[in-house]
Amino acid sequence: MTAKTLTDELRSVLLFHALEAPEPNATVDRILAETVGTVTALGLHDEAPESSAEPRPRRRLSLQHLMAAAVVGVLLISVAGINSFRNRNAGQTATEASQDQVSQRQQDDAAAGGATAGSAGQPAPGADLSAEAKPVAPPAYAGQRLDCATIPGSKLTVGQSDRFKLLSDVEGYLFEYLCVAPDGRRSASEVQMFQLAAGKWQYMQTLPHPNAYEHLESLSAGATAYIQFSVHRPGGVPGEIRRAVVDLSNPTDDSSYFVVEPCLREHLEVTLTPLPDAAAPAWRLSLRNQGRTDPVTGSRSDAACALEGFPRVSAQRDGDILSTATPTMNGPAGGVSRQKAPPIIILTRGATASAVIEQSSRAAAGSCLRSDQLAVTLPNGVSLDRLPAEVAGCGLVVHPLVGNARGSD
Repeated sequence: MTAKTLTDELRSVLLFHALEAPEPNATVDRILAETVGTVTALGLHDEAPESSAEPRPRRRLSLQHLMAAAVVGVLLISVAGINSFRNRNAGQTATEASQDQVSQRQQDDAAAGGATAGSAGQPAPGADLSAEAKPVAPPAYAGQRLDCATIPGSKLTVGQSDRFKLLSDVEGYLFEYLCVAPDGRRSASEVQMFQLAAGKWQYMQTLPHPNAYEHLESLSAGATAYIQFSVHRPGGVPGEIRRAVVDLSNPTDDSSYFVVEPCLREHLEVTLTPLPDAAAPAWRLSLRNQGRTDPVTGSRSDAACALEGFPRVSAQRDGDILSTATPTMNGPAGGVSRQKAPPIIILTRGATASAVIEQSSRAAAGSCLRSDQLAVTLPNGVSLDRLPAEVAGCGLVVHPLVGNARGSD
């Protein structure tokens, strides 16, 4: 819509009020010209009148002229007020639109992970970690204690992880690092704290646990971390489960205590069962927790016990060792295929753990001496019974213990 000029406004008012012209042949255009001039409606100075040889007589203002002038004054004030109101509303609308755009842009940035914090490199107070752009890969190992060269063929591996959040609005993750070989051998676990800020990992520190010879069993983080390890420390009892309770706001102030003792021979009922449907000769070693007998009362406890790793299996004949089974993660008859290292097992009373022992078809077809028994030792060094078994005394492999009766996981 085209804006109306002052001349248009005056024309409308004069026509509306039907003011009589001062002279019979006067027109609205003439009245406008005599009252506001030819260009006053454009907001410019009046043009100088054309020169004339004869002096122009002075006209005496009539009542109509005075009324028209009054109307013009009122119209000028009204138009100025209307324009001011329009300009103020337009400015307010533009400001609100600008604020809405900024608010929407901030919401879009937060949803896209691009929201910035009040200080560089730190998440905004109370910000949700999920709103930040998370790195594609876990952080690089920042410690120095893990040396994968000590386990031939092993590689540095990221194991378990969990998120933590402190009252100071520090948010991050705990990551486990360890070296794992293709046959399942592994190093001690190390847990490190990282903060996620502006989409980048920032190393905070390494927790005092686990120490050397300890394998991470599980971790749960919040403001406090609960970290459980399977202990293989020399001088300690191998196979026990120890828990460390760590205050993440002060990780050096921690406490630890035993949770589950290692499985001992008196805990376990041991059986060896052939697997008739296997492609090559195979057996399942089953360990059932029947509860430990109290030496005083003679009753059996309901306590769980801990197991981890490969049982040591030797084929023997007349007391002589023919061969020792090679530890492998899995084979045609079963084993562990869903993870890179042997599982850590907390075996409750009545539950069964098992491991598969098998023989390669090539070795089975050979002329190996046959055994009359298998000697089995738990991963924690506890010796089990010698189990009657007539097997080819070469080419044996054994897979890790798993927490079920199938022998496979």
